[in-house]
Amino acid sequence: RPQCALAVLVLTLPQSNARFACLLPAQNFECVANGLTLIFKHMGGVPPTIRFDNMSTAVSKVHRPGDLLAPDIYDAEGHPRRIVDDFKRMMCHYGFRAEFCNTAAGNEKGSVENAVGWVRHNFFLPTIGIDTDLDAFNSTVLIPGCDKAMEETHYQLGKKIRELYQNDRDALLPLPAKLFDGATWCKATVNNYSEVQLEGNSYQVDCARGTQVFIKKTADHLMILDANNRQVGLS
Repeated sequence: RPQCALAVLVLTLPQSNARFACLLPAQNFECVANGLTLIFKHMGGVPPTIRFDNMSTAVSKVHRPGDLLAPDIYDAEGHPRRIVDDFKRMMCHYGFRAEFCNTAAGNEKGSVENAVGWVRHNFFLPTIGIDTDLDAFNSTVLIPGCDKAMEETHYQLGKKIRELYQNDRDALLPLPAKLFDGATWCKATVNNYSEVQLEGNSYQVDCARGTQVFIKKTADHLMILDANNRQVGLS
């Protein structure tokens, strides 16, 4: 893999302080959805409530309490936000409720920062190179490493994290019969150079200029189709 910036998704459970992490190629919705699905599948369930930062993959606008709000505003009485449609779709699929940190409230993010620092210290220092695919790294290094760390003692309660983790597991929602598909779709028009533009990048396609194409975006690739469902590009 060429040298590039990667992202780490970390989920911490409240009673046990058990942590799960996975490495992602980017911080977009498709990657976040794929990472959460990987962790949910490993745990065998879904936390009923998950607290997030105000990441753009989930929140498109933060409102002030008391603003005149439209009916589709999430948690209008507490922390009113407009939620991204794809994120709503994932919430409905898994059944969890999302909570969000207050803006400009660094004190609310201490446990998150601690968890990220813990992952960095245990898995990425000294600096390492990731010379394999991310799915393999997650399944052979990060997830097993997080499991092994449950043999440690809780920093306050004096019990093994694995023992406390059973309480967290008992509170999980069951996984749906089918895992969430985090792929998203959009349309684009082929330009004079037989390219389509997406998020500031250009992709070559086998189509004449002016052709409308459909782009399927997943966590690790793009598939570009024409109106006849013929694949005309891949990245």
